[in-house]
Amino acid sequence: MSTLLIVVGVVWAIIGVANILGMPWNKIDPASPLATFGLMFNMLLFVLPGLVVAGIGTAIGKRKREQQTDQLPAVEIESATRKCPFCAEAIKAEAVVCRFCGRDLPRNAAVDAAVDAAAEQDHQFEDWLASQNPPLVNLSPAERASCRQAFDYNRSQDAVSTAPAPGAADRVGFNGAKAVLILFGLMLFFGTARRFLG
Repeated sequence: MSTLLIVVGVVWAIIGVANILGMPWNKIDPASPLATFGLMFNMLLFVLPGLVVAGIGTAIGKRKREQQTDQLPAVEIESATRKCPFCAEAIKAEAVVCRFCGRDLPRNAAVDAAVDAAAEQDHQFEDWLASQNPPLVNLSPAERASCRQAFDYNRSQDAVSTAPAPGAADRVGFNGAKAVLILFGLMLFFGTARRFLG
């Protein structure tokens, strides 16, 4: 979608520029309203909207890329299975005891980190329940699941509010470009209006 918007916007703007360059400027009196109208028509109907559509496509593409990087898993486990070091049979990566030979297996560091992170989140959730006014105790499983969703949402909002805005410097440049285009369009409009009215 974003690529399509960018392509359509750029082609649209190029058509406007080609129309402006293709006008018979040597046959038109520069002071005539026809020259100004042709320039204004192409700028307002082709060039400016094309640049706006291309800018929207760029913003959508950037937002999609940011969302894709945010959705990457925090802990990646190399594979779903591993070999038992004693009998060489394929077992689950999280296994603590081999199901074939029955021996205790050495711990996997990635699994330990994921388990520790989950335990820490559970501890923070329990603290959050106790800190509510009144404290939330003796909850049904459905109520507990609803509270967990609220807790996770609050944590995600805290992370968003404390994180710096992604691409803030890029947005300043984009807003500056929009301001220049708007200023140019207004100058063109008022210049044309002045020629028609006076």
